[in-house]
Amino acid sequence: MTSLDHSLLVTGLFFPAAAPATVDGNAVSGTQVSTPAFTAKVIPPSGQFWQDSVDLGHPGNLAASYCGWKAEVPLRQGRHVIRVDLTGVAGAPTHFIYNITVTS
Repeated sequence: MTSLDHSLLVTGLFFPAAAPATVDGNAVSGTQVSTPAFTAKVIPPSGQFWQDSVDLGHPGNLAASYCGWKAEVPLRQGRHVIRVDLTGVAGAPTHFIYNITVTS
């Protein structure tokens, strides 16, 4: 599988929705990103991951990648607040608040 095929697979099937985010109260959007596929080593205490690797015929190895969203947020000098609501991904109320001061 090429990295292009992998990227389409991940973004087309398994990509979480972007978490709502704001910078100083203004909505910000991001770009989908994904790493190339890599092999994740798992051991029997890993539970379902181990069983998945056995069921797929290669005990101890699973294909994996990291995927998510990124946004470039240029900030001018001063104080800024970035808020990210990960509730939809985490399944429970989860909010990150970053208080940032840019001095130069």
